[in-house]
Amino acid sequence: MKKALLIFQILIRAVGTVMLILGLLSWTGLDPTLNLIKLHMLLGILLVISLWGLIFLGLRTHISPGLLVLMFGWSLVLPILGMSQSQILQGSAHWVLQVMHILIGIGALGQSEMVGGRIKTRLEEEASKVHKRPVRKVRVSD
Repeated sequence: MKKALLIFQILIRAVGTVMLILGLLSWTGLDPTLNLIKLHMLLGILLVISLWGLIFLGLRTHISPGLLVLMFGWSLVLPILGMSQSQILQGSAHWVLQVMHILIGIGALGQSEMVGGRIKTRLEEEASKVHKRPVRKVRVSD
């Protein structure tokens, strides 16, 4: 399970960073053909699947269900807002949705770090329980 955790954490960190860069390039107008947006959306699918994988590991290690539910909801809102932002609040106020999308994305990355840290702590606790041997009381006779 430690390997799976590491894989999901690396994927989320790498994909999330690339997505932030692509989103900012698109937002600043440096993507006139919109090819970066398509790549951004494709990577978004990989990010959400990785978040769900982390949630699954969280369920298996019995970390806070409330945090996992929050992260799942967040992982649904992020792509929905991203894919629908061109239809909502068009015009001069569109930047508000773009900022919300970026903040929700950063929030998802932060939540994944928190969940990943809790999973790692739980796995270390379980490993230390397995390796500890019970102390036997030895009777000393006269």
